[in-house]
Amino acid sequence: SHHEIEILGECGIDHLITLIRSHWPRTIAATRLRLQLDADQLPQDPVERRRLVETTHAAIGRYCSETLDAKAYQRSQTRWMTMRKLLFSVLVLIVALFLLAYVLNGGLDWMNPFFRGIFVVLVLFVASLSLWDALTELFFDWAPYIIDKRTYAKIRALEVVIEPQP
Repeated sequence: SHHEIEILGECGIDHLITLIRSHWPRTIAATRLRLQLDADQLPQDPVERRRLVETTHAAIGRYCSETLDAKAYQRSQTRWMTMRKLLFSVLVLIVALFLLAYVLNGGLDWMNPFFRGIFVVLVLFVASLSLWDALTELFFDWAPYIIDKRTYAKIRALEVVIEPQP
């Protein structure tokens, strides 16, 4: 069929992706993707049937490759933005350290000690918050990409079997 196939109201390939992702970090033991077609849609000639299997397998492989390429590009853009955030947060941290050194060397002696303490706490809070956001993205944003990479590699490796629907 040249149309999307629905399984329980969901596109067939999306259903398969959801099924494989639900088992992460383990991989499912499946080795075959069994497609059942109506007997009138299935070619009777074994050569035509084999060609249909090869075409379907190639189409699934192309879909997985294109999706992985798009996700790799998205990941590289995310990594680039994360590095920019990290650079910005390091600059904020350097400015915060200079401000704290200035305060500790008596730069704000004219200010009430209570407000000077609040100023120091706010400077430390802003610096740590900016650094925390960048480091969180750097350390934890890789997981969805790895899950997708394993999922699509598993789908691409599945042997396609087309058989008549009982």
